Amino acid sequence: MKILVTGASGLLGATLCYQWGKNPTLEVLGTYNVNEIIPMGFEVFWLDLLDSERLSRLIETFHPDWIVHCAAKTNLDWCEANPMLALKINVEVSAHLSAIASQQGIRVIYISTDSVFSGEKCWYNESDTVGPVNHYARTKLMAETVFYPFKDIIVRCSFYGWNLPGQQRGLFQFFYDQLCSGEYIDGWRDVYFSPLSTFQMADVLLDMMQRGWDGGLYHLGSLWGGSKYEFALELCEIFDLIPRVRRIPYVLSGLVQRPMNITLNTAKLSSKLGRYLLLSDGLNGLKKFFDTDIPQFRSMMR
Repeated sequence: MKILVTGASGLLGATLCYQWGKNPTLEVLGTYNVNEIIPMGFEVFWLDLLDSERLSRLIETFHPDWIVHCAAKTNLDWCEANPMLALKINVEVSAHLSAIASQQGIRVIYISTDSVFSGEKCWYNESDTVGPVNHYARTKLMAETVFYPFKDIIVRCSFYGWNLPGQQRGLFQFFYDQLCSGEYIDGWRDVYFSPLSTFQMADVLLDMMQRGWDGGLYHLGSLWGGSKYEFALELCEIFDLIPRVRRIPYVLSGLVQRPMNITLNTAKLSSKLGRYLLLSDGLNGLKKFFDTDIPQFRSMMR
């Protein structure tokens, strides 16, 4: 099976390429733009996704069975300050990619976000009303609509994992680095989510492709749902770190709003998988990976 991964140097894309590249039954090609990566068991291709002609040629030449579209501008402040460019990157690129894929009979998994919800309730399911509160989330929701007509798979999720060197650190990496250096971290007691590790994401997405899941919307998340503070304590427990975590309320900084509770109901996912996805499994998987693979993984970044 041939898989094209956009955003291969990002938090999720790098893990997908690294993990799937170890599978001899898969042929994986990852695209990157600003941050060059070194291929390990997979191929890489520099591509500015705004170059629609070059994107078209790549898809036509490689002709994958699946495209996993991870690439996006995800920085909330940047999207708010650059609304038109955020629309071009997050929406127009997605529309062009979906059109090319549908013309060639290629299926797509689109990586959306749990932030399409307002956060005014909890345990959102796939049929709940959306209500994005910032421009980033609005662009991701708009991009979802371009994939529906082609029976592609749209995944709403939140994930954590190891970053490549030089990349903007995600929540997990920031917490881990600060705690290991003996620093205290602030854990928001009133911001709730139900994330998966990037390795759990890799397993589920591969299952979707290998078994040819029906197109449509799926919520990917852990059975656990809790605050950022509680997540930090779980991290400390698994990695045997001193819990230097301050339990504080969220305070809006700047002008960008964030939803306060975006826990996802994953009953549809669990029924399809035949199992639940657990936070403890995700964190233990990251610890095992740290003990065995992290030097090689981090050497992918030039």
